Amino acid sequence: MTDDALYREVGIRLRQLRESVGMTQADLATRVGLERTSVTNIEAGKQKTPLHIIYRVASTLGVDLSRLLPTIEELRKSSGGVTVKVGRTTAEVPPKVAEVIRRVA
Repeated sequence: MTDDALYREVGIRLRQLRESVGMTQADLATRVGLERTSVTNIEAGKQKTPLHIIYRVASTLGVDLSRLLPTIEELRKSSGGVTVKVGRTTAEVPPKVAEVIRRVA
């Protein structure tokens, strides 16, 4: 699981929820105190969003916070990462790296 996967998944969920209530990026930005470009970047997974903004967004959209935040299992699936263990160290790595580690280990 990577930070990039987390922010990408939050962005996907935000866009889907925003569109489901018929709100534009500009409308959401105004209501939560952001610039429209910030909403664009959040939805694209390019902007690391502070926790208080996530709460404002959920409140503005009228949804529970859990609708914006993926579970750890959902992140693992979306990131395409593979968990490998070498000795006492466990890490989430891209599938190709996991193949090499398995061949070497």
